Parts: sequence; structure tokens; C-alpha cells
Amino acid sequence: SIKKIKLIKKSKLEKKLNIKFKNKIALISYHPETLEKTRGQRNFKNFLNAISKLKNYTLVFTKPNADFGYKYIVKKLNNFTKKNKNSFLIKSLGHDQYFSLCRHINLMIGNSSSGIIEIPSFKKPTINIGKRQNGRLKPTSVIDSSHNSKEILNKITLATSNRFLKKSKSMSNPYYQSNTSKKIKNILKKIELKNLIFKVSKKLSK
Repeated sequence: SIKKIKLIKKSKLEKKLNIKFKNKIALISYHPETLEKTRGQRNFKNFLNAISKLKNYTLVFTKPNADFGYKYIVKKLNNFTKKNKNSFLIKSLGHDQYFSLCRHINLMIGNSSSGIIEIPSFKKPTINIGKRQNGRLKPTSVIDSSHNSKEILNKITLATSNRFLKKSKSMSNPYYQSNTSKKIKNILKKIELKNLIFKVSKKLSK
């Protein structure tokens, strides 16, 4: 999909989003951490504290998904973007605008799977925060960080260094294979479907 889509030019994207981009752009996507509910609010405060130091960036935030704790994140993001003129909160970018923005950013920060699966196709670095994406195969363009503010800033410095950017540009996205849909279809064609086990509904006892 990324290879086929016609990406929007930076100047046109600015008009569509009503944002004047600075030289550096960070895409920030942060969702509730369902495995760390007790520390979720404290972790997010530390995260925003680090992000607030990025004064020379245009900070584009996407809204979180509807997992438990998302209302707290949205409230804090609304307050953050009101206080920081270089930051913008967008409810939904849509398919075309999201991938077009990915093309123009300097890096992605947060705990979204997109930073691991899709952003590497644009040869951009990702700072992956916390444990939400533990267990996923991570491309070499992904740098893990805790919620410690100082560590996050250090990892951002590393990700935007010339050495790491050069490394990111030469990597390949392990999640991409050509003709994936056709390969799936050919495998499904070979599977015997006659003896599928149907689910049986059971009445709950009172």
C-alpha cells in the first residue's frame, strides 16, 4: 500500500493540516499501556516532560486508541498542545495524509506498532517507548527507551545522529514482502476446508 500510494507534497500537506512545519518534524503516537495500568499516568507525564524539550521540532500528535486510560491521555494532550505552539493534536489523519506525513518527518516517537511496522519503509528512525510493543520483531531503525525523560532525550539524540540516520537509510523493512496477498491466497487454496470444526454455542448455567 505504501509503495502504491501517491504521497502528498510537503507544501500541500501543510495547507491540508493547517500546520507550518519547522525544519524538524516529529510524529508522536502514544496509546495506553494496558500492561502497566498502575504506572500509566506517571509514565505518560515523564514522556510529555521529555517531549516538551523539543522546541526546535514541529510536534504532530495523533490521538490514542480507545484502550482503558485513553481519556487521561487525550486530556493531557489537549492541555499540552494549548501551551506549546509548536505542537498539534490531530484526531485522524486518514490513510493518504498519514503516510504522506511519514515521508516528511525526522522521526517517530511513542509506543504505536506503526513505528515498528510502517515507519521503517520510509527509512525513518523510531523511538519506541515502554513495553507496549514487547515481543514484536523490531527493525534496526527502532530504538527502545524507558519512560525516563532523560533517557528518551538521549535516545532522540542518538536516533537523529548522522551515523544512525545513515544506518536507517540502508536497512530493509522485515515486515515487507512482495506479492503478499497472492502468497496468502495460494496457501489458502491448498488447505482442506471440508473438515473444519464449527464452534458450538453453550448456554450459561444460572
